[in-house]
Amino acid sequence: MSRMAVVAWREVLAVVRTKAFLIGLVVLPAIVSLGASAPLLLDRMAKQQERRFALVDFTGLVGTPAREKLQGLDYDRNERIRVELVPAGPAAPFPEARERAIGQQSARVRSGELFGFVVVGPRVLEDPGSGAPEAASGEAELTYGAVNLSAGLVRRMVRNALFECVRRLRLERAGLDAAAVQRLTAAPACREFRVVGEGEAADRPVVPSSGIQEELVPMAFMMLLLMGIMNSAGQLLNSTIEEKGGRVMEVLVSSVTPERLLVGKIIGASAVGLITVLVWGTSGYLAASRFDALPAGVLRPALFAWCSFYFVAGYLLFACVYAAIGSLCNTIQDAQGMVVPVMLVMLLPLIGMTQVDDHPDSALTLFLTLFPFSAPFVGTLRLGLSPPPPTWQLLLSAALLVASVCALLWGSGRIFRIAVLHQGKPPRLRELAGWLRRR
Repeated sequence: MSRMAVVAWREVLAVVRTKAFLIGLVVLPAIVSLGASAPLLLDRMAKQQERRFALVDFTGLVGTPAREKLQGLDYDRNERIRVELVPAGPAAPFPEARERAIGQQSARVRSGELFGFVVVGPRVLEDPGSGAPEAASGEAELTYGAVNLSAGLVRRMVRNALFECVRRLRLERAGLDAAAVQRLTAAPACREFRVVGEGEAADRPVVPSSGIQEELVPMAFMMLLLMGIMNSAGQLLNSTIEEKGGRVMEVLVSSVTPERLLVGKIIGASAVGLITVLVWGTSGYLAASRFDALPAGVLRPALFAWCSFYFVAGYLLFACVYAAIGSLCNTIQDAQGMVVPVMLVMLLPLIGMTQVDDHPDSALTLFLTLFPFSAPFVGTLRLGLSPPPPTWQLLLSAALLVASVCALLWGSGRIFRIAVLHQGKPPRLRELAGWLRRR
């Protein structure tokens, strides 16, 4: 045990002393902090500017209320909208009048005088279902033009303001009170409760739902688990290949058995992964707490306990696979082809995440919960769903996961003790089967 502890401690020091580890440890929290603070900093640094629009109204009724609704409207702290009403011009057939208005205002946009323009057709206020003949040549349409259509927030605000004005004027022309219609058609408040299932301890038959934020915490745990496993298992793979290629492994095997060497390396790499996850998780928790993104009571002890178990078991599962692959290969290039299928299996829960969220009681969800290579991720995700997975599924998932870890640890130990001293071309599957049967 003491020699395994020495190997584990050596593995930890070999990683944490590197600049790459320190940089990687800081990069993700820095990105999270920068992503949360950058919009506020940019708002303070940006100069105030205006988005000027020309409004050509052929109805004579939409322009004034639309201008009042948009004028001076802050769609961003440092940007405002200004609207200029432009006369429709002399009477003329609408298609020609619209083309003339578009040409005039487009010239102003190209010169930089305007950001965009809107042309309101003369029959926009007509009831679309009144049985009147269909307006030809765009007479019942709005025409929007701007120098930049990718400025989506500006476009939505201008269009929504015009839609609201047209809707209100249509209701008034129909003899209806627009304010009353808005009140009557408003969606009522809806409180959601989950019915407590059989076997769940609860004082009441229903419990209130905390909303989607409750699902975000397990999802964050799942992503943290995935990144932590990929990062730490990748470092274990690289260190194993480097030590084997540099003949360092031969010196280590002369002092400790290959099985103990393998366990020590896995424990050391798991400690590095735990440090990484704790730093990243703490940074995320502090950022979420700062912006009140965590509802009260969402970090339940049971949730934390299950997520911790899934992290340890999931890491051990993939660490055994990565360590065995590292012992079989002499170079990183040799390992890349073997690692790709493992990474695809790790990404399987991400592919099925929508299915798990929409159909938590489906056969696919049950399979992903019980399948050992996806159980750590899907089990963590399902803990935040309402309702959570049944206790028997979690216990069966945990039992299968522990059994798989034990089987892979045994198998990777058999492979590791022979492969660490094996040079040359990586063995084929038939040779690996022989190594597993060898005593």
